[in-house]
Amino acid sequence: MNPDYPNRDNPVIPVLYECNREKWYKNIDKELPMLLIAGDKDPVGAKGRGVKRIFKKLRLSGAKDVSMF
Repeated sequence: MNPDYPNRDNPVIPVLYECNREKWYKNIDKELPMLLIAGDKDPVGAKGRGVKRIFKKLRLSGAKDVSMF
């Protein structure tokens, strides 16, 4: 198994799939406060890169209260 890719049976996978679709960004509640968390060793968050990408896309889509830790 590739250490940079999580187990496909992981329950997080459907969430990752959805938040990588443009439709999700268009339909998300822009007023919903969101906190994105990942570390530099987190394989699910692409070692921090995936969370940064999602953060940027959320901000560009008009989400008003997005934080990243």
